[in-house]
Amino acid sequence: MNKRKNIEFIPLSFDFAFKSIFTKNKDILKRMLIDVLELDINPSKSEIIILPNELPKSNKKEYKKIVDIVVSINKKIIIDVEINGESFNSIKDRNYLYLEKLHTLNLETNMSYKEMKEYYFYQLNLNFGSGNYYQDKEFVMQDPNTGEIMSQNIKFFYKSLDYYHNIYYNKHEKLKKNLLWLVLISSKSFEELEETSKELMNKEEIKKFMKDVREISMDGFSLHEWQKEKLDYMVEMKKKEENERLMKEAVEKGTLEGINQGRKQGIEQGIEKGIEKGIEKGIEQKSVEIVKNALKENLSYETISKISGKSIKEIKKIEKNLTDL
Repeated sequence: MNKRKNIEFIPLSFDFAFKSIFTKNKDILKRMLIDVLELDINPSKSEIIILPNELPKSNKKEYKKIVDIVVSINKKIIIDVEINGESFNSIKDRNYLYLEKLHTLNLETNMSYKEMKEYYFYQLNLNFGSGNYYQDKEFVMQDPNTGEIMSQNIKFFYKSLDYYHNIYYNKHEKLKKNLLWLVLISSKSFEELEETSKELMNKEEIKKFMKDVREISMDGFSLHEWQKEKLDYMVEMKKKEENERLMKEAVEKGTLEGINQGRKQGIEQGIEKGIEKGIEKGIEQKSVEIVKNALKENLSYETISKISGKSIKEIKKIEKNLTDL
């Protein structure tokens, strides 16, 4: 016990630790995914295959995509698991492109529509840190006007590790098994991890699982990577705080300018006009950024149009500007 206290605990919420531990314990990974996603599958009668996490490029200009863990369950369900310390809103476009790429790679060219309907593509986002404190979110492709769901075969799931860790340890609420996995992943010590694992694993599994966690926590390279990732995360949070401060100053400055203009044309009218122009400009900039990123990922004009809301003519114009640079 004293020896364990001298080991610095590397939490599973850091992606390299998560990947290392769960790929070494495939059966536990399989049960975790089936439980968390609430799949109607018997874990003991299902097969899990860990797929390569580096997605091949379609062309030389395409950015390299490396996801955290990709698995196939029963060769019909493809699940991309992402551990995210960044705000989910800032990475959801990127993560959508990851799943789109997986969808393309795992459907054969001559596959019929009936066969395609038998395949499911899920992305499980396990988020922690500032800006990620939501309970649950689930996204599907749907018609923006009617709300009609286009496909149930492609889904994005969002789970906050911090949220469930807080209600379990601070509010002492009882949680079902599918949510206890999130508490386990968000454990902040060996003691918390072992306590939660008793609700989810048998004795032999716990013994091996804890052994693997202690080994990675004692490994010099792993410890170095964790310290580096912690430092990178802290720097990223500082940048985010600074950006938020600058944005607040910009808003205050913009509001002041709007007020000054409003004094000439009517204060209320000036502020309203300034806010509308700012919102329109922000939406347009975000839309153009999505188009640029999607073009770099070599997606079709039709797909980019669906994602961004831009017409194909507008997309081609943005592409021309990119090429001219």
